[in-house]
Amino acid sequence: MSILPEPYFTELSHLLQQATGIYFDASKKYFLEARVQLRMRTLGIASLEEYVRYLRQGAHRAQELKQLQELVAVHETYFFRHPQQMDLLRQEVFPRWGERIRRPGARVRIWSSGCSSGEEPYSIAILLVEHFGYELVRDRFELLATDLSEAILHKARRAIYGPASFRGHMPEAYLGRYFRTHRQGRALCEEIRSLVRFQTLNLKDSLWPIGAGWDLILCRNVLIYFDAPTKQHILRRFFELLLPGGYLALGESESLYGYTDDFRVISGKGAMLYQRPQATGGEQR
Repeated sequence: MSILPEPYFTELSHLLQQATGIYFDASKKYFLEARVQLRMRTLGIASLEEYVRYLRQGAHRAQELKQLQELVAVHETYFFRHPQQMDLLRQEVFPRWGERIRRPGARVRIWSSGCSSGEEPYSIAILLVEHFGYELVRDRFELLATDLSEAILHKARRAIYGPASFRGHMPEAYLGRYFRTHRQGRALCEEIRSLVRFQTLNLKDSLWPIGAGWDLILCRNVLIYFDAPTKQHILRRFFELLLPGGYLALGESESLYGYTDDFRVISGKGAMLYQRPQATGGEQR
């Protein structure tokens, strides 16, 4: 039987949406309830009324909201997730970047938003090194990875992974080339770790301190947690931050349909990317 009556569910989901942007509809009631129960046990709080009162008041309010936020954030990810999209990047996008980065001063900027424990940006870094070589990637590429969870970013920086992180389509050769055996699983080599910079960022916030001029923004399996107005707002900001000709990568089950018509669709075998159109007469990036 549920311990989370409707008024409390409404209040808690509203507080979390204000803090994170994550939208909890009625279908996620039991998910939220389980996280609330965990926090109550941790704090030694016996009743829901007492916990809600604890969350409403006092100097501990912000810290407790952050603790609950860490529990409700979903960090499902693994290396080389959605391999068809990785192939599309390698086959269609990388060659265009290759022409550009050999010009003096040219750089490519890539942002993995909602990066979780780092498997996504590290996968991109490995692909880039395989395609362009380490020195060129180090000197001409910027890889930024952000998430709202400080705890999960700490894990990403450590870059030590268990079996669940390797359940995708990572080539066997990459395991030997870029990972070493560790007592907790596999540790990513320093060469790849050094290519990715991690930073705390909440997509709900009004200020994103990352600058504009991005060539690729990855936001895969993140927008599904926001309501429609928030999705539209985030997509508009992505569009503005991308360079003309820049690309947006969404999750396998995600689409821009019904949210924006600003992007051009780039289709591949079992995958797609979204491109900010070039200015009239501009070259393709």
